[in-house]
Amino acid sequence: SRDKVVREASARVLGATLESVGDSDDAFTVMRELVLDISGDEVSTFSASSAGKSGKTGIGRVEEDVIIKHGKLLACNSILSIKWGSQLMTSKDISDATVALLRRRSKDRNPVIRSAAYRAIGPLLGRSPSPSDHKLTATTTTLALKEMRHDILKGTRASEQVDVQLALARGLISAARMHPNLFLCKAGMPILDAALMLAMSKSTRPNVQKQFQIFLWVALQMGKDNDQGQMDGPMMSAGLDKYIKLAEGENGRIMMKFVTSTLAKIEDLEEEQF
Repeated sequence: SRDKVVREASARVLGATLESVGDSDDAFTVMRELVLDISGDEVSTFSASSAGKSGKTGIGRVEEDVIIKHGKLLACNSILSIKWGSQLMTSKDISDATVALLRRRSKDRNPVIRSAAYRAIGPLLGRSPSPSDHKLTATTTTLALKEMRHDILKGTRASEQVDVQLALARGLISAARMHPNLFLCKAGMPILDAALMLAMSKSTRPNVQKQFQIFLWVALQMGKDNDQGQMDGPMMSAGLDKYIKLAEGENGRIMMKFVTSTLAKIEDLEEEQF
């Protein structure tokens, strides 16, 4: 559909249908053949045939290409968010193809495509398994995080558009909720530090600033259900404690000050509030 809202609704219906009446085989089939087209070229057989039959060139073809890219990213986000998401990400062909897709689309010239890619980063990271190599577990919670880190950091640059940064923040929030310790590792520290800068900076748009504050609140496990340490005061959550131990230079002190002045004032949030 040319209507963005309709595409978003369709993706949600797809995910809900697979969740309620499908099984893992259905999820694998849809992901492989319709979303990633692992068995074909970069552009899916469906996409290529649709474009060919439309007879469109120029602007019309570009619009159709955007619709296809956007639809695939929405479907990817929806499918990885359901109960079969973790199983999908343990499959190397699906994991590799999904990471490649999101890395490619996060660099797209169209901000709508970049936004959809960053939202899909949430379940991609949140459902990814821990690396089997124990040497890697010392530096990163998942291989996907290490692979996506550079692209995530690009999205935090001041030159990026507001809607894209909002999508990135919401994707990161989603990932941190699915995998509570995800960013509390060496590979995740640069992302937390970049988020801290956006959450603190007066030059950041207020809505973007607020979303990155919420991301830090979730990633540092500031919720009321988390265990609070007593040694360093009531604001020392287990996540914040781990961040400070991993932090370099003055970042630990800056984060602690920001938690005390800002994050501690955020009320406990339910998932639907993000």
